[in-house]
Amino acid sequence: MTIHSSSAAVLQEYIGPNRQMVEYELHRFLADAPDTRLQFSNDGQSFDHVDLVDNRYLATNWLLRRFLIFKPVDWTEPKPCTH
Repeated sequence: MTIHSSSAAVLQEYIGPNRQMVEYELHRFLADAPDTRLQFSNDGQSFDHVDLVDNRYLATNWLLRRFLIFKPVDWTEPKPCTH
């Protein structure tokens, strides 16, 4: 998913086409900061919020919440070493 704008400083690094965020990680962030204003697109559709009832992180059981963590998607070439 591509973030176009956000009121949260943490999400600023994801603005633009070269770095994207996995949808589950955005839902994790919004579960902790539901008042965050943002605009993002996913599969060609634009959104400006995620309803709590549609939040996939909150719908996941506690065990998966503990262990499912996704890294940012980096589309730059060549790939920098992340070790």
